[in-house]
Amino acid sequence: MSRRSLTDMRVSEKGFTLIEMTISLSILVIVLVISMTLLFQMQDFAQRQRQFAEPRQNARRAIDYVGSYIRAATDMNFSAGNPNALPMWAYLNKVATQMSYNNVQNQNLGEVDTDILTVGYSTTGDVFQLWNITGSTLQGAFKYGCGTTNNDAANLALFKQVTGATACAAGLCSDPVIVVDGLTHYWTYSQITNYTSSACANGSGLNVVAVLTPGTSDIYQAPISSVPATPIAVTQANSAMCAGATYLVFRVQRSDLNNILTTQLQQKRGLFNPNTDNPGASFIDILDNIADMQVVYIYNDGTIKNDTVANRLATAGNIPTQVANTGAVAATDISRVLGIRLSMTARANTPVSFMQRSKYFRPASEDRPVAAAADSYYHYRLSSTIMVRSRTLGG
Repeated sequence: MSRRSLTDMRVSEKGFTLIEMTISLSILVIVLVISMTLLFQMQDFAQRQRQFAEPRQNARRAIDYVGSYIRAATDMNFSAGNPNALPMWAYLNKVATQMSYNNVQNQNLGEVDTDILTVGYSTTGDVFQLWNITGSTLQGAFKYGCGTTNNDAANLALFKQVTGATACAAGLCSDPVIVVDGLTHYWTYSQITNYTSSACANGSGLNVVAVLTPGTSDIYQAPISSVPATPIAVTQANSAMCAGATYLVFRVQRSDLNNILTTQLQQKRGLFNPNTDNPGASFIDILDNIADMQVVYIYNDGTIKNDTVANRLATAGNIPTQVANTGAVAATDISRVLGIRLSMTARANTPVSFMQRSKYFRPASEDRPVAAAADSYYHYRLSSTIMVRSRTLGG
């Protein structure tokens, strides 16, 4: 082999030079840096989009959920002026007891400066006439389950169904039922303590079903004003009971969830009792990260209350008045409320970065103008006007 051939072979086996390797590595590093930058930017963008979307979704779910019950709210009137759809006040053990709140200040009752709303609606719409009282037993003419064979067991079972019978926890066996005295038209929110008997064959119309109700020191008496000294005892033959009267209470409450301090939309079935619901075990969590709930009342004359501090209701607790079916009805009485503007403020499920925390805080809402301190979460406020469809407006 000639010397020239060996030289040519050595030239053909020559690799990259140092300059070529340096240029190649530099290009690779630039590509990697650009790729990582784009990746982090896309990741950050996706996170911010998620943090923006989460509070919107949470607020929308809360509005839809509570709004469905507001739309279904029902007065269950037996006579004019019985505002059962949106209870504000009642007497519990002869003590004036608040059912709904505007900007609560007792943190045991709810998140401070949020609202509490009690909604009543009918699950059956059944009104039973001819109720009477014998001792502690309430008797009435419910015979829809008797059939042609006077089946007492079937009749009592059906009555339990329409009154929302449950296990008799603490002596209470039903949803609240409304009992109206036929002479005075006052009414009570009551609960059945025992289902005693059925007598389908009784031709008088009474004693078809017999139930026990709480004593006079245990029942809710409504409405708040013009209430007699003692709860009404049903003595008139034309008195009535409305079964299937279901009540739900909605509030926002702070809690420690998995060592993370958060606020939740909560719900209770039954009338609100500030003596035991503080916070009590009656409420269940519906949605996490709901920071605020505000209620604005829209009246049948077009006026709106509780949308600003200057336009709050000038009553105890800044909630509508609630009167009996007798006497003049105030312009701001709850029986005149046509609809509710419901505002929910929700926050994202995850916090923003440390450098951004000072920028984000819960916004003002309705008659709660003062914004809270920054809490490092994106927030979103959503409002919706909801009509109370099933009621007879007072006045």
